[in-house]
Parts: sequence; C-alpha cells; structure tokens
Amino acid sequence: MESLAGRRAPKKKQFIPVASDVLLAERPLDFDVYVLARDGRTLEVLFHEGEHVSDAVRESIKSEAFPRHCYVCGDKKDALLQYQEGVVSEILEDESVAIDHKCSLVRDLTTLLSQEIFEDPRRDNILRQQRHVRRVVDFAIREPLALRGLTALTHHDYYTYTHSVNVGLYALSIAVVHYKGRLESHDLHEIAAGFFLHDVGKCRVRPGIINKADSLTEEEWEEMRKHPSFGNQILREEDCLSHEISVIVMQHHERADGRGYPRGLRGDDIHPYARVCKVADAYDALTTNRAYKRASTPFRALQTMRHDMHTQFDPEVFKTFVLMKKKRDGGSSS
Repeated sequence: MESLAGRRAPKKKQFIPVASDVLLAERPLDFDVYVLARDGRTLEVLFHEGEHVSDAVRESIKSEAFPRHCYVCGDKKDALLQYQEGVVSEILEDESVAIDHKCSLVRDLTTLLSQEIFEDPRRDNILRQQRHVRRVVDFAIREPLALRGLTALTHHDYYTYTHSVNVGLYALSIAVVHYKGRLESHDLHEIAAGFFLHDVGKCRVRPGIINKADSLTEEEWEEMRKHPSFGNQILREEDCLSHEISVIVMQHHERADGRGYPRGLRGDDIHPYARVCKVADAYDALTTNRAYKRASTPFRALQTMRHDMHTQFDPEVFKTFVLMKKKRDGGSSS
C-alpha cells in the first residue's frame, strides 16, 4: 500500500464512506481520498485530488488486502457522484474485476443517488437514478450472479433511501425470475425504475411521521397513506412518470385481500408489477432494524409472510420469491 500523505482530515467536516472499489478505475481522482489512521479514530489523506491510483493499490484492492472503505469530504459529494458514475460504467465492462467488487460499486452509487432524490426530488436527480438503474438492469441480465451479490449487500438499518434501494434490488430479482423466458415482453428498465422510486412520495410526508419510534396515530396514518399519491404527483411534475413507474408507485401498498391503500384494490385489479413490489417491500420491512423493532432473520420473515401475512400477496409472486431465496441461500432461507 502507498504511504499516507500524513495530512489530517479537516476538523468539523462531514465525510462520506465509500467502498474502496471506487479506486479501481484508471482515471485521476476528482477529490481527496481519506482512510482511517492507525489510531482508528481520525482520518488521514491517502490520495490527493488529481492523483492517479497506482497499479499496486488496485491489485491490493482486488486481493482484499486494502481497507474496505475510504472517505470523501461531504462538500465533494457532487464530484463523487459524477466520478462514481464514470467508474461504474468503466468497471462493469472490465472483465478483470471480480463480480463482488462490481456489486459493491453499483450498490454504493445506487444508495447515494437514492439519498439525493429523497433530499431533493428534482428532475435531474430522478433522471440520474433512472440512467443508473438501466445500467444495473443490464448488469443483472449480463451477469447471472450480479443480483445475488447486490442483494447480499442490503442495508439492515432502516432509512427511507436505503429501504428504496433494498426493495428495488429484491423486486428486480423477483421480476427477473418471475418473468424468465418472457422478459422481452416487459420493459424491465422502466419496471426497475418504478421499484427504486416506489417510495419517493415520502419526501412530502412530515419527517416526524417517517422517523417516529412509536405507533402512528390515525391522523398520522392518514398522512402516511398519501405517499403513493404524493410520489405519483412528484414524478408527474418532474416529467419522469411512465405507465410502469406509475402503477408501481401508486399500487405498492395495495393488498390481494383488498385491505391495502390508497384505493383498496383486490387480487387481479392490482397490477402485476405492483404485486412484485409488495412482496419485496414487506420482506425488507421485516428484515431491517427500525426504531421500534429489531430486524427479523430472513427465515423468520418468510415464515411471518407465509403464515401471518399471506392474504396480502399474490401467491405466485410470493412462491417465486421463496424459491428464489432458497436457491440463492443454498437451500435454506435462514
């Protein structure tokens, strides 16, 4: 590993953790890169803006002898996003880079782009995520192990933006399996965009409701139930709404038994893409930590969905998900 430049990180600065795989690209850096110092508490500069990462460091990253995370100053976030977009496009085509490094890069960028949307749901940010999702879909179709690698990197602490990424990846995995053999009859790019944007309407729900640790009051639930309509409205206002995205955003909380919202649709009245999103959404809600509950194990979550929530789901979609989980988890969903 190259020696540290020795300069300490600026005090009182916010830093963004980034997978070190971002350093695999053969291009000059657009920002300073920091790593944890030996004391484990402070950050030191490893590379300066404009530097190239050496071949030795890239080989160290590939062999996993390098720290898994590095850090970029928060005021360089936009430069980081632009840099990562270029890196992902480059690395996904590089056959010398292992699939797990590619998945790490993709997951990191997807999460940052999702966070950008929830902080500022304007057209440019939404389109940026949609372009990226197209790359994710193409990557998943081209690399059979990609979705397994991506879903293995899901976050288990709940934030609205990480939940959207988790659900997007789970739902895309279900769709690829469920529609196998007839993918060409579905616009998977638009479907996937809908999965990743399904909760965008929560931007217009009061943060106190989104982050509340206790049970919501009926008045608060009334506002929460508006987020599908809010999402549809945001995407229409920003001219980013297709048919596939609209049905997913509007119907992902509808239930097969007719007890969902906002319209109380039942069974076949719910669009097939929304039924896929519903299963992914419920699974992620059960397997992530919330302020008011600990995450369930994957096995317990599937048991809960099978025995306590089965009337909510399309049985064929749920069956696809269970079989997919068993196959990818080596015959067990535990």
